[in-house]
Amino acid sequence: MSFMESQLVLVRHGETAANAAGLWQGAEDKGLTARGVRQARALAQRLASEYNTAAAIYSSPLNRALQTAKIVQAALPHLPLHLRPDLVEYDLGDWAGLSFATLKDERRLWERMAADPDFAPPGGESPRHFARRIVAALREIANVHAGDMVIVVSHGGVIATALALLIHGDGSHWTEYDLANGAFSVLAMGEQPRLLSHNETAHLTDVGSITWAEHDDG
Repeated sequence: MSFMESQLVLVRHGETAANAAGLWQGAEDKGLTARGVRQARALAQRLASEYNTAAAIYSSPLNRALQTAKIVQAALPHLPLHLRPDLVEYDLGDWAGLSFATLKDERRLWERMAADPDFAPPGGESPRHFARRIVAALREIANVHAGDMVIVVSHGGVIATALALLIHGDGSHWTEYDLANGAFSVLAMGEQPRLLSHNETAHLTDVGSITWAEHDDG
């Protein structure tokens, strides 16, 4: 069975203080830095110029994503904004706010997740649960908007993991889809998802942005 292909413009929210410090926020609900707001405004202008035929905006309800989405909507006021709790970042529970280096080397988070997809940090969620909810969310959005383009504002971990799962069928490829704050990727959602562009940052030249890899802590 064939169906109409949708295009998802997958946006990572603007910078937060934790992003600048190389900390993993998870489900913590903090807002944007001043530079994060500037990133979101630059992003909004680009989306308004190049993606104004989009049908809707979907956003994680966490403040950093919602702030970004509202700035985008201000530049595209004809688009409805829908909140999706299933687009929130991977919930690290008690480990939220730790650095990438601590999570990798001391807590061995990625090693534990690779060994057991049902492992969950204390008070957090398992990678299996995370994978299921984010892929289901994107597929549902694509199905509702078959043949359309939609803007989806979410988080770095959500987008990277979703791309790895949808393109490779394996979430362990998430490190290949590093995404800067305020950047976006475009995913064609059809019978076989296709990545049309990744980590679009031309609009951030005058503002600046960083990716996970630039923290040099894996």
